[in-house]
Amino acid sequence: MKRWANTERSLPAALLLLALLGLCELVSKAAGIPAYRLPAPSAIGIALYDHFGLLASHAQTTLAAVAAGLILALAAALAFSMYRLPALKQALIAVVILVCFFPPAVNLMEGLEQTSRPLSGRCISSTIRFTFSFTPKPPFLSL
Repeated sequence: MKRWANTERSLPAALLLLALLGLCELVSKAAGIPAYRLPAPSAIGIALYDHFGLLASHAQTTLAAVAAGLILALAAALAFSMYRLPALKQALIAVVILVCFFPPAVNLMEGLEQTSRPLSGRCISSTIRFTFSFTPKPPFLSL
């Protein structure tokens, strides 16, 4: 019984959709309307089946453009919200600091902990002059 509960509820909508498609098919064929003005639903289905690959590639491009537009719209809405609501701006700056600063800092500390002690001690305690004495001078400085 529960299995068909949703079917009974959506059956009138499905029948109405089929009736409208049938009416559109009848009107487009019986009224003599040219196919380029009002194609029959059957002609639309056949064209969709025949050119599915082309339509799918174009749909992929269209959906990518829609996604890019949605991302830009959300970014603009976020920027406007940050302009109008200073509390939101402060909260988002805190999130940006958490996301952008701490992961590199943690990775740096983990990387330094994985190096050998003599090497890390020599690198950290060395002076700037000692560090850059091994790098070649650019040609414009030797004039």
